[in-house]
Amino acid sequence: MNQFDTVKMASGGLALVLEPSSTWGEFPAHLENWKRRLGATSLSKTVITFDECIAEVAVADGEFWITYDDFQSSIQLEPKKPRYNNIVSQLQAELRRGGDDAKLS
Repeated sequence: MNQFDTVKMASGGLALVLEPSSTWGEFPAHLENWKRRLGATSLSKTVITFDECIAEVAVADGEFWITYDDFQSSIQLEPKKPRYNNIVSQLQAELRRGGDDAKLS
């Protein structure tokens, strides 16, 4: 996986790879950075367990999880519903353009 690739999820959603290689301990700092860059707001308290981390966020008009798990050792933005795939694609395009932020209006 490369940064800003999308990965098809079993749910039909498109996960956006934010950090292709990360560690559990790096998640909190990466989370804050990506929330800022994406213009995301927290919807609930972040859940951190021994092998995964999950933050529920709102980006643009969609609801997502920013996740880390030990199996993939990556941080991804995952849509709660496949109908938010268009937001994932828009964010991917903005990030690939090289801007520091990918906030959508």
